[in-house]
Amino acid sequence: MKRFWIVLVLGGVALALAGCSGSIRSMDERDRSLPLMQRARAAAVTGDIDGAVNLYRDALGKNPDAVRGHLDLAFLQHDTLKDYVGAIYHYREYLRLRSDTQKGEMIRNRIRLAQQAMAARVLPEDREVGRTIRRLEGEVSALRQRVGELKAENQGLSEALAAAKAERARPPVVTSGSSTGGNAAGGAVGASASGVTVYVVKPGDTLSSIALRVYGDAGKWRDIVKANQAVLGNSTVVKVGQRLRIDKEE
Repeated sequence: MKRFWIVLVLGGVALALAGCSGSIRSMDERDRSLPLMQRARAAAVTGDIDGAVNLYRDALGKNPDAVRGHLDLAFLQHDTLKDYVGAIYHYREYLRLRSDTQKGEMIRNRIRLAQQAMAARVLPEDREVGRTIRRLEGEVSALRQRVGELKAENQGLSEALAAAKAERARPPVVTSGSSTGGNAAGGAVGASASGVTVYVVKPGDTLSSIALRVYGDAGKWRDIVKANQAVLGNSTVVKVGQRLRIDKEE
């Protein structure tokens, strides 16, 4: 008697599973019988993949209960278009709406494959983006370092320019007495009694800078040349240590 009930229960379960499977199959076939679904399948068979995708989307939009459209569209996106994101979405929609389908394990495997394919495509792109970012960061760091160096150079040049201006503005050193004295490093010595000053050329001097210093007018450099023909000859270039006669202005 106990054995009889066990057989009866097992038989009932088997019948229930068969009925459930048949119900899912019949619903799939019903979905596929819709005109838009039929046109979508025909387009896919003839190779019009984009047309098939659009028709499946139209069918799902106008007939939300046509759940089989999700699965057929997922297959098309996965295998032909390699649109793994879209395929995963439609696989999951089919499983959500027909959770008791016997194709569940197969569909979940397809989802895993799509995820793996998507990861294989994305990771190389991520690595390349990472390399580009690191290269650009290195270039930015080098540019910042160079900007710092240029700022330091500019500061040094500014200080040197200020020192040169201060030196040029400094009045010449004039002492009375013998005109034979002097400082080879620069300056001027002379005898005020005779009205003549002797200027000793120092580094950085030019005829214009000397004229500016002693006369207050850089244009008077010709007067210095005229008074020092014996020292300069035809040259307008002065040399460190030369002793130049500076006539006192009348």
